[in-house]
Amino acid sequence: MPLSLFDHRKLRHYRELHAVSGPFDHWFGGRISDFGIRFVNVDDVPLHLLYSLDLVDPSVPVEIPGVTRLPLLYGFRCMSVDTTFIYRALNDTEVELIDPTLFSDDADIPYAGYPRHFPASPISFCRERYDPTVAEDALALQGIFGLDGLSGSEMARAIQIAFSEKRYDGSVYEYAHVERPKASEYANWTDEQVLRHFGCAPFIQDAPSGSCANPDCPAEVIGHVGPTEVVLDDTAPSEPMAKQAAAMGLDINAMMVEYFGTNRLIIEAHDIRAYTMRVIAVHQPDADDELIWNDPYNQIVFQVCEACHCICATQQCD
Repeated sequence: MPLSLFDHRKLRHYRELHAVSGPFDHWFGGRISDFGIRFVNVDDVPLHLLYSLDLVDPSVPVEIPGVTRLPLLYGFRCMSVDTTFIYRALNDTEVELIDPTLFSDDADIPYAGYPRHFPASPISFCRERYDPTVAEDALALQGIFGLDGLSGSEMARAIQIAFSEKRYDGSVYEYAHVERPKASEYANWTDEQVLRHFGCAPFIQDAPSGSCANPDCPAEVIGHVGPTEVVLDDTAPSEPMAKQAAAMGLDINAMMVEYFGTNRLIIEAHDIRAYTMRVIAVHQPDADDELIWNDPYNQIVFQVCEACHCICATQQCD
C-alpha cells in the first residue's frame, strides 16, 4: 500500500509517499521516546512506533479530543502472545494500554534479530483515485466503504469481476475475488448477496469487527455471548485448508494441540456492542520491503472507536 488512510465521511483514499516531506509533520518509524511518548499504566513495553501522524492534515480522518498527533503503534515483538493491540492516545505524549498484560518481548518475532525501532523518515500523503460508483473501485475497497454506491449495471459488472477466475497479479481480480460457498445454507443466495457478505477487499483475511473490544467503552451493548468451547478436531478446518494441509502431509489437529497445548479452546464471555469501530488505516509493505515483515502479504489494520476513541491494531496475513 504501504500506508493507506480512509476518510469515511468523504469516501476518500490517501496513500503514503515514503521519504517525501510535505506541508504536514508526518513520520514513519523512529524511537517512541523521540516523540516524547510515554505509557501511563506500564513502565516498559516493546512496542514499535510505525507512524506518527499530524492530525492537522485533512488527509488523516481522525478526531480525538486533546490529540493533535496520532501514534500508530504495534507490538511486532509481542506477537507470540497476541496479534491484536488496543490503546488510547490521551494527549500528544501519553498513551494508555487497554490490556498491558498481553505484552511480552521476543527478539525472534517476526524474525530473528528484529529491530527495536524503525529508522525515522518523513512521509506525506497523496489522494488516490476512488469512485464508489465504479465497479473496480468499489470492489477494491469493499471491506471499508461497501458497495452501496453502485448502480444496477455497475453491480452486475462487480459480480462478474468478483466471480471471475482469480488472478495473482495484485489487481482487483485478486483481492476482490469471491468464491461461491458450497454449504447448503447459501444455496438460495443471489450473487449479489454472496458478494456483499463475502467480499472484503482490501483485507487479506476478512474485514475486522466493527464492535469495540475495550471493556470500558460507552458504546451501547446490544447483546452478550456466554463462554464458548471450540473443539479443534479434524473436521474443524475449512475444506481448502484441509486439502492444503493434506497435500503438505500436515496434521492440523496435532499442530493445534502442539501450539495451544489442547484441542479445546474457551472463548470467554463478552458483551457485543453497537458497531463504532472505523478502519482509518491499513499498512501493507511493498514486495521489496524486507524491513517490517520480510513478506509483503502481511497487513496491519488500524481502527478507531467513535465512542471511546481507543485505537485497535490487528494483523492479517496470507
